[in-house]
Amino acid sequence: MLLRKFFESDAAPLQISCSVFPAFGNNPSSKKSLMPGTPFLHANHSSDSKVIVYNSPSNSINSSTTLDLTVGRVFGSSILLSKLNNPEELSKKDFIYEIKPDHDGKILLEADSSGKKIYYIESLEEIHSPENINLLCDAKSSLGRLGIMSDDKNFEYRRHSPRAKVISSVQPFAFPIIITPGKSSIVAAAARMRNSDFLSSEEVIKSDEIRLFESGSEVNKASRLSPDGLTMHFNTHIAYRAKRYPEPIDIDSPLKYNPEDYFDVIEGNGRLILDPKRFYLLGTNEEISLGNVFGYITRQTATTGSDLWVHFAGQIREGFRGEITMECLSQNKRLIEKGDYAGFVKFDSIDSLGTPYNGVYQNQRAPTLPRFFKRN
Repeated sequence: MLLRKFFESDAAPLQISCSVFPAFGNNPSSKKSLMPGTPFLHANHSSDSKVIVYNSPSNSINSSTTLDLTVGRVFGSSILLSKLNNPEELSKKDFIYEIKPDHDGKILLEADSSGKKIYYIESLEEIHSPENINLLCDAKSSLGRLGIMSDDKNFEYRRHSPRAKVISSVQPFAFPIIITPGKSSIVAAAARMRNSDFLSSEEVIKSDEIRLFESGSEVNKASRLSPDGLTMHFNTHIAYRAKRYPEPIDIDSPLKYNPEDYFDVIEGNGRLILDPKRFYLLGTNEEISLGNVFGYITRQTATTGSDLWVHFAGQIREGFRGEITMECLSQNKRLIEKGDYAGFVKFDSIDSLGTPYNGVYQNQRAPTLPRFFKRN
């Protein structure tokens, strides 16, 4: 179960902005995974049952279950590490180098379709998290649609640290991007109870908070459930294929770029051929509608095959309704036909009400381009 609204800020003593997230109840074996918000806790207090976020700028706070982590220091490398510990470790490894902003305060992250351009980004925020709470970090939806893959690298270290920054690996597979430390956000974090269960198949079937539609008609969820979650299927009527070597995209500039400079439009007519190491945006046959429930898309499964990634940003916010835009990259040439498995969605309950999602992708017809591009 996810934690509700624990990313709220207040001015603490010593001018440190902090946010508070309480654990659900006192039983660490509780099946609840998301938790309700409480009044603010100052940074000079402590609690083993609360997640506290320090140094959170106003642009990282929202009213849903996620926190947008602000870019702090940026490091480059050619080696992808399985994990990192404290931030000082970034400066001590000879194959990792710090990248300083240019005179405009910006940093260019280059892209590589094989994932060989690797960056480690330290959050501006510092987080205290009890051992019974996990932070689930993933690329934000708009960044996933640019072929940005992210992974949390110091989650184990944070479990045993009273206060630590989040270190994420960032790999641009399709487009170079421009970021501004202290302003830009690439990663969104959600908090859930460690070892708590996702909703079972029976709970998904009974829930009025999860609805599935296809061609305008509601679908019996039981017919689409598997042990991995709710099954999604590809729609191949249209796809967007990333062009090679485009100009960089400033991720703090919405509605700025011409789509035709970055994507080819591919009409599928029932089938699509994915070229190896090319990034695509495809859509699902299904439309999903969520109430007070949080969803996660799987990255790869036994049915899609280990050589095909079907999402780069996997969080589906509560209140979302629409088809799912699938971010796809295959290591080999691959045929996708209408109705092929596109992945699975599993769900977390949320124990209190908040502000539902109402962003730019609400009621989307997939695939939908990211918010950086001009709309027709």
